[in-house]
Amino acid sequence: DGSSEYDYLTGVKSLASQLNGEALLALIAVCDLIISIDSGPVHLAGTVGTPVIGLFGALDPALILPPDAQAVGLFSDVPCLFCHNRSPVIHWFDGCPNDIACMEKLDCDAVFEAVKSKLPPNQKSEVKESFAVFD
Repeated sequence: DGSSEYDYLTGVKSLASQLNGEALLALIAVCDLIISIDSGPVHLAGTVGTPVIGLFGALDPALILPPDAQAVGLFSDVPCLFCHNRSPVIHWFDGCPNDIACMEKLDCDAVFEAVKSKLPPNQKSEVKESFAVFD
């Protein structure tokens, strides 16, 4: 519906479901860094050379991301890894029996370090500390 539960964050606006493909690609092309779950924006960033941090849940990003991409793929090594490769496919939308452990166990510090490693040099000094958006 275009609303955002993060409206209280300064300078943040959700554009979910508000951009067509051309506008999304244009926006990604001018960004310094994209942080996204394993979805279209991760792959679009790779096509235009925008650095990207991909948050992968049920899949090992080494199996998906091209080795020469400006991308860091993060995932949690959980026993249910690769659940999307099972039949029938289980997915968090359908009620993950493992409480989305693959995403819940992603380490905030690892994400923060990945972000710092991908920021342009002139912006690294602006990053002071990490913070968790989710409780």
